[in-house]
Amino acid sequence: MASRGCSGWQCARGVRSWTAVAVFAAGVALVPAHASARPLVVGSFTTRFPCCQPRVVNIRRAAQLLDGRTLPPGGRFSMNRALGRRTRARGFVPAPMIAGGRLVDSVGGGTSQVATTLYNAAFFAGLDLVAHTPHSFYISRYPPGREATISWGGPELVFDNDWEAPLQMRLAVGSTGITVRFYSEPLGRRIEAWSGKPFAFVQQTTVVEHNPGLPYGSRRVVQEAGSAGFTIDYGRRVYRPGRPARNERWRVRYQPENRIVEVGTR
Repeated sequence: MASRGCSGWQCARGVRSWTAVAVFAAGVALVPAHASARPLVVGSFTTRFPCCQPRVVNIRRAAQLLDGRTLPPGGRFSMNRALGRRTRARGFVPAPMIAGGRLVDSVGGGTSQVATTLYNAAFFAGLDLVAHTPHSFYISRYPPGREATISWGGPELVFDNDWEAPLQMRLAVGSTGITVRFYSEPLGRRIEAWSGKPFAFVQQTTVVEHNPGLPYGSRRVVQEAGSAGFTIDYGRRVYRPGRPARNERWRVRYQPENRIVEVGTR
């Protein structure tokens, strides 16, 4: 929850320790809008995925629904409100999502990757990050800590365009990744981002659950252990002309991704 080898961190699987500062200054890939202004990319981010899994269907569908949306100055984006309920009738399919500390199939699974990509684009665009929730355990395709999950009814992803120019969101999905680009007037914005090193590791364990649908005494592994739990801090400084820098810091605590074994009681 919120409030990168391995030799340095004694093997939290999938986690690499790192400390970094990234600077994003707006001014990339011009896209004409009208005679008096030429919006630029003020924030962008890409996340990767393996080709052809069911969750990619949901990533593509969500990107189709969100691509091209515009936020006026002072406008608020709510991903659930913009995306709507994820149902089969609206083109979504069952795919894994995290629920109760384990991966389960749910219609719309995978849309959290869209949320994470949007969150990072908003982060580097210097937008006001109103609400987001990291995944309960660490997923290695995302930056440690700096990611977001979403589900209908909550968790939610919300951010405001607190700059004095409209902003347009463009989402593009390829065979192995999704890219989000935010276009607006730069307005002198500059973002410095930093991330600390993981600490306070919690190692994985085996969780045994009783299943009355299995023969008595039989065992079934329903989830192998993944990454260890850990805590990490990250933040940013948002610079805009004529105002003091905005310093922001987040702390994320991940639970371990435990091995889950069901034991029959029938």
